[in-house]
Amino acid sequence: MGVGVDVEAVSRFEKLDRAEHARFFAMIYSQAELDYCFSRASPAQSLAARFAAKEAVAKAICSAGGPRASLDCLRIGVGAKGQPVVRLQGEGLSGFAAKVSVSHSRGNALAFALVVGTNG
Repeated sequence: MGVGVDVEAVSRFEKLDRAEHARFFAMIYSQAELDYCFSRASPAQSLAARFAAKEAVAKAICSAGGPRASLDCLRIGVGAKGQPVVRLQGEGLSGFAAKVSVSHSRGNALAFALVVGTNG
């Protein structure tokens, strides 16, 4: 089992234009994640929250003895009740399951993740 936490300043994401920063976004977010974030009233809050969630999950995987996970292998979707849902894809990640809780204010986004190994 592993835990991870991350906090991000929303201001880091406020001036990022989807077209102008497409290369940066492609290194971190899936197309579905970007579509979701940019459909929200405050895309910067959603982008920061997703980034914090990915960082928290990556830290939790490492603390559980897993591989170093790149952010583009971690997908943060939306469940039926609006809760964040984690999908892990990539080499060495199939033996793990993750849960994440995300919160944000106007200025900061915070995420806490729990990861468990499913192979033993």
